[in-house]
Amino acid sequence: MTKPTARMLDAMQSAHVGDDVLGDDPTVQQLERKMCELFGKEAAIFLPSGTMANQCAVAAHIVPGEEVVVEANAHIYQYEGGGLSRIAGAHVRTIQGDGGMFSFGHLARSFRPPSVHMPRTALVCTEQTHLMAGGAILPLEYLQEVHSMAAHHG
Repeated sequence: MTKPTARMLDAMQSAHVGDDVLGDDPTVQQLERKMCELFGKEAAIFLPSGTMANQCAVAAHIVPGEEVVVEANAHIYQYEGGGLSRIAGAHVRTIQGDGGMFSFGHLARSFRPPSVHMPRTALVCTEQTHLMAGGAILPLEYLQEVHSMAAHHG
């Protein structure tokens, strides 16, 4: 665990804060504005953990009962307390990977055909950087191909 330095503690103690639940924390507001500008978006929301961000993202992209495809050692599957199923209502399908990446052949075979008997494959999640692969950075070309395959399968 990272321990704050004296300088970090001083910055925390002197930060201007308010009630973020009521939307009046100036530090959070400043961060959200900065992210809007940086990414060219009209709104942003601060989420205090990667787990919370992952769960919100999945829930925003699927209907409960739909399938999410993930690499078998992905943080979102291994270390988030079953949140994909419990919080988002996702059916999870894992694909064994190498260095945090699944093969395109395995990915292509993971998309389910339309059927009333099976969940619809609705989302493919990748992890950048990949914790269990030693912090591996997935190449942009790989991510683009995953996106292309997912888009092709709807």
